[in-house]
Amino acid sequence: MPRVTDMTAHDAKLRLEALGLEVRVEGGEDTVKAQLPVVNSTIAVGSEVVLYAGADRPVDPVKVPNLVGKSARQAMAALEKSGLFMKTSGASPSSSSVEVTTQSVSADEEVPYGSIVQVTLVDTSNLGQY
Repeated sequence: MPRVTDMTAHDAKLRLEALGLEVRVEGGEDTVKAQLPVVNSTIAVGSEVVLYAGADRPVDPVKVPNLVGKSARQAMAALEKSGLFMKTSGASPSSSSVEVTTQSVSADEEVPYGSIVQVTLVDTSNLGQY
């Protein structure tokens, strides 16, 4: 995740979209004052990055949802709804037969808003074929 603070919201959005990320800007000011996830974080392509340009970044902890058994898309949506981000390992998240088998933070555990949860993905279409 590159540093985009102190850039204009427009320029920051263009830079992040070029990396395959979705971007949401909170606030009506022109300059990005904070970002989630933080600089040097690794997140999945297609994740939504939040830029704060005049709005305050949330500070309250959030509960991690249960992601096991969900598709990569469902897991990412559940995390984003909670203000969290996803990093993947294992199978490619673009396959429709991929599901989450493990997550780095247990379901219902409280973590800081904007944290990254690592998930392991397995392609279920290959299970039992060996």
